[in-house]
Amino acid sequence: MKLNNQFLMRAWLPGVLCLLATLGALDNAAAAVSKTYTNFVTTFVDTDGNVFSEAKIIRADFDSDGSGRVVYQTNGDFNSIKLSKLTPGSLTALNIPSNHVQIARDFDRKQKEAAAKEAAAYAEEQRRLLDPANLTPMKIDAIIGKSAYDSVYGQLYSCKVRLGSRGALVTALVAKLPPDVSTYFDNVAQLQRYVADGDNRVSAGQAWVSQAQMALQQQDYQLQLAEANPSGMAPWVYAAMMQNLGVQQARSQERLQAQSVSNTVEQIEVARQQIDTVRSQLRDLESREVAATTKLVLPARHNFRGFQIYLCAPQSVQVANRRAIAGVQD
Repeated sequence: MKLNNQFLMRAWLPGVLCLLATLGALDNAAAAVSKTYTNFVTTFVDTDGNVFSEAKIIRADFDSDGSGRVVYQTNGDFNSIKLSKLTPGSLTALNIPSNHVQIARDFDRKQKEAAAKEAAAYAEEQRRLLDPANLTPMKIDAIIGKSAYDSVYGQLYSCKVRLGSRGALVTALVAKLPPDVSTYFDNVAQLQRYVADGDNRVSAGQAWVSQAQMALQQQDYQLQLAEANPSGMAPWVYAAMMQNLGVQQARSQERLQAQSVSNTVEQIEVARQQIDTVRSQLRDLESREVAATTKLVLPARHNFRGFQIYLCAPQSVQVANRRAIAGVQD
């Protein structure tokens, strides 16, 4: 796939500009290099004749324009004084090199060279991310979670992945992870929870129906006995009439309970149909897992604490190579 230069510029220019802004900031850096002191107490004098007795020297900052400073502590208070305000004897007493300006300038130059080199490497890496010939398909099996934040690549995700068409399952750090990958796994998890919760509700409903039906059978048996012998509990008519009334009321209650069981059975059937629909949606979603979770990646030139980072190509590159991604088999 060929990409024009204008598209390339749009893709990697923002990152380069960010690095160049950092590079430019070095020109205005407050302190290029510092000299730290440990348990160093001395007396020094400024060019106005002020004496700083028994000062604890903390740090000396050297700037490339000569406007460095000494940070010190007297009577528990921290202060600083410009190097240009110190006498030559005080500079010597503070062990400040006479070529401190050149030291700072050399440090600035090295910083600028390193930043320029980093900017060029970043731009080249971004160009490589736009060319599928440099990329490898990565099948993401699971997102473990956010791992760390890298100053160059941003948020890093720890993922279970397979590199290539039939790579082994490994844990890797992934940067620039497209949001549609996490969306896919979230949708799958949501449907799985719905199916699992629905199955549990159906099982609980079936258990209740089974117990209710057994209770109705026992009640029906007892009522049949009472109906066959209405005077069995007492020898006089009044008692038999009361028993018949009780049996009728029990039959009425039995019919209500039977209707409740019937309604529950219908609700269980509706729930089953809904669960089957969601289960079908889940199977359809899972059938598209490879295409949804396979991304083209580039091994990053930097690692994180010794672990390789993989950069996901921009979405425009992913879409343009959908056919190649879909051909990857888990």
